[in-house]
Amino acid sequence: MGRYDRHIGLPGFDGEGQKRLAGSSALVVGAGGIGSPLLYYLAAAGVGRIGIVDSDIVELSNLNRQILHFTTDIGEVKAASAAYKISQLNPEVKVMIHAVRLDDENSVDIAAGYDIVLGAVDNHETRRVLNRACFSAGRPYIDGSVTGYTGMVGFFEPSKGPCRACLIPEEDDGDGAQAPPVLGAVAGMVGSMMAAETIRYLAEKGGLPAGKVIYFDLHSGVYESFELAKRDRCPVCGAK
Repeated sequence: MGRYDRHIGLPGFDGEGQKRLAGSSALVVGAGGIGSPLLYYLAAAGVGRIGIVDSDIVELSNLNRQILHFTTDIGEVKAASAAYKISQLNPEVKVMIHAVRLDDENSVDIAAGYDIVLGAVDNHETRRVLNRACFSAGRPYIDGSVTGYTGMVGFFEPSKGPCRACLIPEEDDGDGAQAPPVLGAVAGMVGSMMAAETIRYLAEKGGLPAGKVIYFDLHSGVYESFELAKRDRCPVCGAK
């Protein structure tokens, strides 16, 4: 059997769908707890070009959830460690390493080089930068976050709906200076959800469910989704 035979037959995954996937690109910002399963599944599915943004170093405390990295990788740059793993998984995928910290000066150019941008970070300032960059570059953006037993995934497309700042206004977005406790499997769930929607989007060339937000809490058993409205006075996507 071929590498992608188990995809063939799914909606959007005939031969043409797999070719579209091979000709597509995705930028993953953050190669940590959420980014690890996300990157694994994008590479396994055959996304043709994957960019990885992460300048952090692998630490022992990462290893309860960041399954791309092994004990032997401690001290290595996360983007390089992640790139090696997914290249070993699928050498057909072209992997681009961006070992930089995103800011307002470099983010738009980097985001514009990919079909879709996926935020898998635990830093609120980077989320703000990503949201603004994707709106400026006209790129769809999926944002994932996790705290403790809870996870959230938001889908944003500049031409069709609200942006992340409509969900959490920039002035209310904390600095995220203290890392919260995280159950590794919850980060895995968020990354897997992001991967599934990204693969479907790239293979089918359909739209994202723009403005949809999914939230779950494994501790209380809550799972819900809602449609986000565009905020008129949003400084990123609102009316000027």
